[in-house]
Amino acid sequence: MMMKKLGAEFVGTFWLVLGGAGSAVIAAAFPDLGIGFLGVSLAFGLTVLTMAFAIGHISGCHLNPAVTIGLWVGNRFRGKDVLPYVVAQVVGGIVAGGVLFIIASGVASLLLLSEELMGRNINNNYLFIAFSGEEKGLFGSNYFCKNPTIDLDKVNYMINMDMVGRLNEENALAINATGTSPSWNEILENIEIDSLKLITSESGIGPSDHTSFYLKDIPVLHFFTGQHEDYHKPSDDADKINYEGIYVVSAYIDSLITRLDQNDKLVFTKTKDESSSTPKFTVTLGVVPDYMFDGKGMRIDGVSEDRPAMKAGLLAGDVVIKLGNIEVTDMMSYMKALSEFKKGDATEVIVERDGEKLSYPIQF
Repeated sequence: MMMKKLGAEFVGTFWLVLGGAGSAVIAAAFPDLGIGFLGVSLAFGLTVLTMAFAIGHISGCHLNPAVTIGLWVGNRFRGKDVLPYVVAQVVGGIVAGGVLFIIASGVASLLLLSEELMGRNINNNYLFIAFSGEEKGLFGSNYFCKNPTIDLDKVNYMINMDMVGRLNEENALAINATGTSPSWNEILENIEIDSLKLITSESGIGPSDHTSFYLKDIPVLHFFTGQHEDYHKPSDDADKINYEGIYVVSAYIDSLITRLDQNDKLVFTKTKDESSSTPKFTVTLGVVPDYMFDGKGMRIDGVSEDRPAMKAGLLAGDVVIKLGNIEVTDMMSYMKALSEFKKGDATEVIVERDGEKLSYPIQF
C-alpha cells in the first residue's frame, strides 16, 4: 500500500512541476504563444486539480514536502511516512525538471523550426527526430540509420542540434562537419548571422548523432553552443538556458534550410577523422574547457572542486598558454601536453588572467 502511495506522490509531483513550472518555462521561451501570467497561474491550478482527482484518494495528493511536513506538525500525518513521501516528491520534481530542460534546450529549437517551416519550403519534405541514447553510443541515431523509415538515398542532408541552449555573451556558435559537402562553407558564409560568431570545423566524425548519418554518406552539420560546468549536474536547469539565444540559433538554421530548399542535392565528401589523431591522456586539470574560444591557448570555462586546477588556484576565464614544457595554443596542443603526464606527476602551468601571465604549480 505504501509503495502505491509513494508512486502516486512521484507522479503527482512530476505532473505539477512539468505542467506548472513547464508552462512558465514555455511562456518565457516562446512569448508569442501568449501564455502569460494568467496562463501560468491556471496551469498550476489545473495540474493540482487533476492530481487531486487522480491520486487524492491514494496518497492524499500532497505534491510538496512543505505540505507533508505541515500535516505532520499538525498531527494529521504519521511521522514515519514523512521521509518516504518527501523522497518520492523530490525525485518526481527532479525527473520533471530534467524533462523540462530537454524540452527547453535542443528539442525546443527542433519544435520551433518545425513550426516555422510548416507551409514553407515546399520543394522538400522535412523529418524531425529527437534521438535517445546519444551518450550511450549514439544508440538512437545509429538504430535509425540501420533501420530507416525512409529511403536514406533520398536524404539530402542532416542537421544536428546538440546543446544549443547556452549561447554565450560572445554569441559564439560552433558549426561542425562543414567538410562533409563542398557546398557548406559557401552557403554558410552567405547567411546573415545576426552578430553570431561562427566557429567551424570540418570533420564529420564527432560524439553526437550527426556521425551516424555521416557514416551513411550523407552531408551533415552539427550546431553547438558549447560545453559548460553544469553539464550532467542537477544545476543544469531551465533557468540557465539562454532563450533569446535559442531564437537566434534557430533563426540562423531556418535561413540555412530555406537557402537549401532551392538547391540541388548536395554532394557528399569524406573528411579526415580528427578523433583518430587526438592525443590519449590519463590525467586532467579538472576543468571544463571553453570550446567556443578561438584565441591562442585553452580558456577555462569552469573549475571542478577538489581537482588539480582548483587546488592550484586556477579560475574560470583563465587561459592556459603553457603546461610543463609544452606551449598550449589550442585544444589539441592542450591534450598533447596532458598526454605527457601521469598520475602523481608535478609540473607548472602558465595562464593569462586579465592580461597578466601567472604561474602555478600543478600536482596531478
